[in-house]
Amino acid sequence: MTDKREEFLELLRQQHSFPGPFTLKFIGAAEDAFVERLVAAVRAALHAVEDPPHSTQPSKNQGYVAVTLMPIFSSPEQVLEVYDAVRSVKGLKVSL
Repeated sequence: MTDKREEFLELLRQQHSFPGPFTLKFIGAAEDAFVERLVAAVRAALHAVEDPPHSTQPSKNQGYVAVTLMPIFSSPEQVLEVYDAVRSVKGLKVSL
């Protein structure tokens, strides 16, 4: 595991209680079912039966959409697994 990943895991352990909710934010192209692909990738990474709670906010020009997801994570490692899983989602511009 890289030093950066270990630092991030330690920060998660210090600032969040697991299991528990952790808010994820992403920005992507407001086209080609980006939101659906993103939510499906998060659901798959979590091995969840249902979509995690989420909301969307389009940009002023409607070209991009911000997606906020609020799943329950069992561990900080699971947070990194989700970030790894969504990295390849078509249309993803920013992960926060």
